[in-house]
Amino acid sequence: MADDNATELVRLSDARFSKKGALDDLCQRVADECYPARADFTTERTLGQEFAEDMYTSMPAQWHRDLSYAMGALTRPKNQNWFDPKAKDDARNTEAAKAWFAHARDKQRTLLYSHRANFQTAMEISDRDVTAFGNAVIGHAENPERDGLMVYTTYHFRDCAWAEDHFRIVNEVYRKFKIALCNYEGIFRKPVPSQYADLLIKDPHHEIDLLHVVMPHDRYASYGKKKSGERKRPFCSVYVDPNQKTIIREGGYYEFPYTVRRWQLQDGTPYARSPAADLGLV
Repeated sequence: MADDNATELVRLSDARFSKKGALDDLCQRVADECYPARADFTTERTLGQEFAEDMYTSMPAQWHRDLSYAMGALTRPKNQNWFDPKAKDDARNTEAAKAWFAHARDKQRTLLYSHRANFQTAMEISDRDVTAFGNAVIGHAENPERDGLMVYTTYHFRDCAWAEDHFRIVNEVYRKFKIALCNYEGIFRKPVPSQYADLLIKDPHHEIDLLHVVMPHDRYASYGKKKSGERKRPFCSVYVDPNQKTIIREGGYYEFPYTVRRWQLQDGTPYARSPAADLGLV
């Protein structure tokens, strides 16, 4: 049975992605010229397809690669402390505080560059996305083992849409994704819904479409039901089956779980543009 909240969230998601359609068309043309690995905004790639078979020159792709590497080297130089925590109030930055911050920085750096955190790979992919499209979406979530490690993932710009508040801060994200039925229970800690039970037996690796929505909690509460205590968290998290119009899981976050990198913002839209792609790469 369809859920009213799920139906409304799917409607909001469809509206956001509809407004983004023209930008996806532009990103497809840019990717065809300089980033063929991501040239699947409006077309579907098949396994084994030659990505760059229609390119008449490799120069734009090489420029894109070099600029992406430069962006990463400038913002996250190797073997250097590229971030340095400190207290907002300078009066509190005593010698003892500085020593503690240095220890915290070194510990955080160790966690970031752990192979299980996937931070370096995620940031390199996001550098390439920002250079080509002006936007990149990075998800960061706690390790399922709850050992203090954060796991970072860069999502395809094609699969994400968002909105911003009046300060131009992104506070609402809609992300489409697929999961195999055999992984459903491990991710959501609940059995596969009855409508997929037979399919799970026949084809455990069959993928279904899902939608993840994150928005300010007071905005979602206006749609109806909420769990006790959940309003304490500023952001709600809702996983939806858009085909069945049902809610799979509801929860919340104390911190926004996505980092949306935007290069050159434009008036009247929450999406940015890449001046490199507009003026130089293609």
